[in-house]
Amino acid sequence: MALFWKYIRNQLRFRPALAGGPVAVILKGMAKALDDVCADIVWARDQMNPKTCDDELVPAFAQSRGIRKHPAETFDQYRTRVVDAWAWHRMAGRHPGVERILDHYGHEGCTLSSMKPVDSTRWAEFEVSVPADAPMDKTKYDAIRDVINGAKAATAKLARVSTRTQTPSQIFAAAGLRVKTHIRL
Repeated sequence: MALFWKYIRNQLRFRPALAGGPVAVILKGMAKALDDVCADIVWARDQMNPKTCDDELVPAFAQSRGIRKHPAETFDQYRTRVVDAWAWHRMAGRHPGVERILDHYGHEGCTLSSMKPVDSTRWAEFEVSVPADAPMDKTKYDAIRDVINGAKAATAKLARVSTRTQTPSQIFAAAGLRVKTHIRL
């Protein structure tokens, strides 16, 4: 890196550093120590982010958000899910975060709706509507519920998961004309 040595030598143009000798050696050693401190600070900063931390720390980040590793997912998928949960955490409990994580798991088009308009006492509850092309069994519902509970805000409560389907149908319109005539003789 040699950031500090370059600064002392090229920017400050400190004469004892340019001349060589024992003072230059001491300055070079101090610059190397400061470079090491700078590298340690950058490393410590990276450990505070689940995207850049060491692999051993990812489970601790996941545990702090209540996320369990699914048996079928790889470590990279697990890390991505933890990073997405932290991104959701940064969005401060808003619906786009849950929708983004559901999109990540292949449930595109899910919509979240608050239960507050239905009943004002249910202000913390929300409903998730999942588009379903095929029938869903209990394990699929449980998997979706686990993803939502891992991504939702801590104060929010999942009221229900419902499915919506669109069935193509044809609409026929018919009209008739009724004519009534009266003949008088």
